[in-house]
Amino acid sequence: MASFNRKSKGDGNYYQHDDRDRGTSSFHSARRVSFKNTSRQQGYDNKLRKYIEDGGDVDMTINVRRRGNVRFNPLKGRLGQGGNRGGGNFSRGGGNFRAKGIQEGPSDWFKVTICHGKKYNRQEVMKKLQTFVQPVPFVPIGVKIEEDDMTFYVDNAKTANSINSANFRLQMGDGWKVQIKVKAEMPSVDLSPALKDKIKVVMSTKFDPSAQHLDLTRFYANDDFLNEDIFVPLNRQNIILAVFQIIAESIPNLRSLNLSDNKIFTAQHFSMLKKHCSELKTLNLSKNRIRDLSELKCLEGLRLQTLTLDLNPLCDKYQDQTSYVREVRKIFKTLLSLDGVDLPPPLTFDIEESQYKLPTSQGNYLCNGESRDFARLFLEEYYKMYDNAINRDALNDAYADTAQFSMNAFNLSGGVTVNNYITESRNLKKVNNFERRAKLLHVGKQEIVRFLNTLPKTKHDLPSFTVDVLVFTSSLISLCVTGVFKESEHVTPMKAFSRAFTLIRTATGFNIVNDILSITEASKEQAATAFEMPSTPISQEASTSLNTTPVTNPVPTVTPAASPQEMELKREMVVALSIQTGMNTDWSEKCLGDTNWDFHRALNAFNEFHRLNKIPPEAFQQ
Repeated sequence: MASFNRKSKGDGNYYQHDDRDRGTSSFHSARRVSFKNTSRQQGYDNKLRKYIEDGGDVDMTINVRRRGNVRFNPLKGRLGQGGNRGGGNFSRGGGNFRAKGIQEGPSDWFKVTICHGKKYNRQEVMKKLQTFVQPVPFVPIGVKIEEDDMTFYVDNAKTANSINSANFRLQMGDGWKVQIKVKAEMPSVDLSPALKDKIKVVMSTKFDPSAQHLDLTRFYANDDFLNEDIFVPLNRQNIILAVFQIIAESIPNLRSLNLSDNKIFTAQHFSMLKKHCSELKTLNLSKNRIRDLSELKCLEGLRLQTLTLDLNPLCDKYQDQTSYVREVRKIFKTLLSLDGVDLPPPLTFDIEESQYKLPTSQGNYLCNGESRDFARLFLEEYYKMYDNAINRDALNDAYADTAQFSMNAFNLSGGVTVNNYITESRNLKKVNNFERRAKLLHVGKQEIVRFLNTLPKTKHDLPSFTVDVLVFTSSLISLCVTGVFKESEHVTPMKAFSRAFTLIRTATGFNIVNDILSITEASKEQAATAFEMPSTPISQEASTSLNTTPVTNPVPTVTPAASPQEMELKREMVVALSIQTGMNTDWSEKCLGDTNWDFHRALNAFNEFHRLNKIPPEAFQQ
């Protein structure tokens, strides 16, 4: 038997040449392998010889047991059932090749690669591919050469699968059957200035100025793009943003926009339409890939009248038309037509947005200019007496003989901050007993002051006050004040209050006839900013307080018995000091108030601070 000289593991070469001696009897006596020239092998040899002689490609198949168009495989039956190393029935000739189906992607775009397609004529390739796709013609989009391959995109799965079935079956003029690769792929497009200019030109051909209508249906398949192999898919962020920018710059009064059949799967960039196209009334997004209605929330507030969304995946989420319309109208409240179906008029107020904008919130409300001085003086004097460290007896003269007072208190979020006040709270929703209600209503100035003396000692933060003067006449004044306070004898959480005063003119001046006090816990924001600004007594000299910013809220100030004549005198003093010093009326009033309305002291204080350059610039801003 033949002997192969095999070196041991350390010799560095496992196999050497065959050292069998053909002359030995042992070699000739051994059984030899015979390669017979069978009819199958002869057919293969003949075709190979013809290929070499003719210099061309030949059909490398034979007629013996032929099935399909399978190339001859001399190893068939030896390496596997199909004649290939992995088994199976794959054959390059395509007779038994079964192409796998193409899986759809989110955008429904498919990239086709013709391997080594650079050397073939484009028209020839597309014409031969059409035989696999027919009877429906297909449009190759964005054809280009990538290295040695020819690539393009198709826009639906059916066409992609038909082209995929041509893999190794598409035979070109040179006899070669080309490999074709098809996969779902999101197209990528570089937006150059030249491309943006081209997009603008094409958009101009799709715009109807008389109706202010722009039709961009299947925008990527426009002939102007296809003829130049330009790929412009609107489902790419940079492309759709460029289109919206062109709309904003060139046609901001656009009323109708058709974006149907563009494979758009997200509308998150559509907020530009809301910002720049306030006149847009009609929007068509049908035949796209939008999967959820939440994608359109960026357009909420756009006053659309007609919207088309049919043939989007989102439409399949609703079991009935009623729920579908209801959810769409939550975003587009002015909608009159959805998917071509007229809707009942929306239940909204037919006014423009500019008409129902609320005015800017003000810190205080003053029904007229005269009320400011009164409110400031009254509240300063009242709370100076209310926060007295000994008692509140001085308030006796502030109330009329028949005045009424009530208090209500309540905790927020289950707290216990105002529990000490709740036992005397006249909350009509909580107190149902009429006798108890009557007992909690305090009538007469002596009774009111007596009750006020039973409440904890307090200190109010005057800079936190906001004041609303609702009525201000020569005989009746109504005002409300809110703010924060703390209890001065005990460390307790900060509290908030709201108080409504009604005053009438009496023989001695203005007196309180009705007083309603509400107490609750202060919010976190109120507690954080409370007592940040020092509260200076009104009688303190200007030398200690003129350099502070005047209170912008009209935090009060006049004694209950102050007469209109006294108020008029003070107003004239403010005007006179403003003229002499050049300060505005706010700072002039502050200067007089800090000097107890002594005009000469106020003027001297101004001269001294002005010499020391301690008066801030805002005091002179008119």
